[in-house]
Amino acid sequence: MPAFNAWMQQRFPDMHLPKVVMLYLHDADIRLRDTEYRRVQDDAVDALIAELEQGESPDAPSHSGCAFPLTWLAVAAVIALMALMAMFDR
Repeated sequence: MPAFNAWMQQRFPDMHLPKVVMLYLHDADIRLRDTEYRRVQDDAVDALIAELEQGESPDAPSHSGCAFPLTWLAVAAVIALMALMAMFDR
């Protein structure tokens, strides 16, 4: 368990942060290396803040907690499709 999680659990056992916030806290090193990832996480946190300012619950189903940019998912899908096509092209 990361140190922050242990500290939160020990000091505030009944408090649960939204997944977007937890991912943001855990992924600082990745945001430094990957500008696209930083943009996606910053946008997610901005959206959460906007919802909170409007009085909406941060635990609404709209927060999927996706830890990586959806463009990576698209790239992975294309690579998988290319591998399948190569496999059946023999």
